[in-house]
Amino acid sequence: MKLALLSDIHANLQALEACLDHAQRQGATQHALLGDLVGYGGDPAPVMDRIQQLANGGAVVLLGNHDEMALQPPAQSDRLGEATAGWTHAQLTTEHRQFQ
Repeated sequence: MKLALLSDIHANLQALEACLDHAQRQGATQHALLGDLVGYGGDPAPVMDRIQQLANGGAVVLLGNHDEMALQPPAQSDRLGEATAGWTHAQLTTEHRQFQ
């Protein structure tokens, strides 16, 4: 068994798909996603849809600090990651937010 380790996707769907494609070409049969699935990037919902598909297929998925901020965004912040958490939160469905 080959395990593909992915982290810090930050809602970048194109990068996620490129990494998954590369992992498949290298023979990976299992995946572990090590957090920061969302935050910064423009595709949080499509990324979460893809991650949920992987999880349904047996992938291990961990919660990162940006994922946690997207679940409970701070009311105000002067830091970029925290400031984008509110927008990310609004893009995610209830199903995305309840995914664990």
